[in-house]
Amino acid sequence: MKEVVIRMENIYKSFGNKSVLSGLNLEVFKGETLVIIGRSGCGKSVSLKLIIGLIRPDAGNIQVFGEEITHLTEEEMERIRKRIGVVFQSSALLNSLNVEENIALPLVEHTQLDPEEIKEKVAEKLSLVGLKGVEKLYPDDLSGGMKKRVGIARALIMEPEIVLYDEPTTGLDPITASAINTLIMELEKKLNTTSIVVTHDMKSAYLVGDRIGLLYQGKMVEIDRAENIKKSSNPLVIQFITGSHEGPIPVEEG
Repeated sequence: MKEVVIRMENIYKSFGNKSVLSGLNLEVFKGETLVIIGRSGCGKSVSLKLIIGLIRPDAGNIQVFGEEITHLTEEEMERIRKRIGVVFQSSALLNSLNVEENIALPLVEHTQLDPEEIKEKVAEKLSLVGLKGVEKLYPDDLSGGMKKRVGIARALIMEPEIVLYDEPTTGLDPITASAINTLIMELEKKLNTTSIVVTHDMKSAYLVGDRIGLLYQGKMVEIDRAENIKKSSNPLVIQFITGSHEGPIPVEEG
């Protein structure tokens, strides 16, 4: 039996009158990279926020590392978050801090390490993502791809067991996006982390995903190994992976 590190059971979440998740069920296994695909606004990023407790479900249960998290206090949730790294879509770097300070931030806030140890750990993570010697640069000095790598280094600085990637290749040119995909795959092998990658980019999904799940109308309508998703007979999956305008998913106007 594979070890389940994240379990979402019958999750409902609405914002005002807009229902985003309506009975989502999901299991994520230790050591795998699960890719969640779906249209913009379908609840992919909301699912990640629920896993790290930034928002709470209206109904349903979420277990992370075997612990039910939906009723934890903020202090109790911090204990879980220390074991999870997040790579934000925008990289979320602070422009007033240099690269070293950005990456070191979680260590400064959550550990008692001395400055020299922190400096060593930052250098180690920068080397891991292929960015040696950029510690003193500021976010404005970095290309889009470099910002993503710095964001990944910061997500890894606490040596998490789970890494969540929110649209890691959005806004990148194809060559840079391919490099980020390769990095995600290399890190999974080197660090043996469990990863969830949220994307609408099928090229990325096929490259990095052990399994791929399609989120549609607040539910996971199909989830399977990447090679099986390519051969799916589900019309919703076929329409999404081919980018067809014909099919059951309505095309947004504007």
